[in-house]
Amino acid sequence: MPSRDIYEQRFPLPHLLAGADPKSRIRIVGSTLLLLMTRPEPIQKALELGAQEDLCCLDPDIRVINESTVWNPAVEPSDLKAAMERFQKLCRWVENCRPPGRLELRHHRISLIDTFASFELGAKRFAVCDLNMGPHVSAKKIFVVDPTKGLGEDLATRYDRIWNNAAWHYRYPGPMPNEPLPSREQVQK
Repeated sequence: MPSRDIYEQRFPLPHLLAGADPKSRIRIVGSTLLLLMTRPEPIQKALELGAQEDLCCLDPDIRVINESTVWNPAVEPSDLKAAMERFQKLCRWVENCRPPGRLELRHHRISLIDTFASFELGAKRFAVCDLNMGPHVSAKKIFVVDPTKGLGEDLATRYDRIWNNAAWHYRYPGPMPNEPLPSREQVQK
């Protein structure tokens, strides 16, 4: 799709996630996840419906951010900080409401110029690759793919690898953010 706006008109996230159920799985791997975190209502709705939501973004460690901005000037440290602040608000909502769904956040250390989202929502199974070629909306290109075939399968495999090697930061249900987190080695087991 030529732009994020056209994608969002055709596949509005609130509408997509409103069809979630306990067998649904949503995985999003990207740089900051700021856009997603600024509109948490669809995430909350899917959690209320029992879905599993896996989120993965750049490690907020300043050394990782500084290295990433060399490779991807679209990564703004302030965006990542704002996204993590909003994620903490989502955590508080989860802790208060205790929805039946599952939520996990992991941090990777790879300078990505794209975001990959995969959706397993009942009979619907598709993935979206959002290429970020610059800070302007016109520099964002969207590909909707089948994660079981061709390019979609290759992308799904790539992002599963990133997810599997990312450090665990938050898991619900499970230890809350102030409890000890497993090491990177424990996550990889």
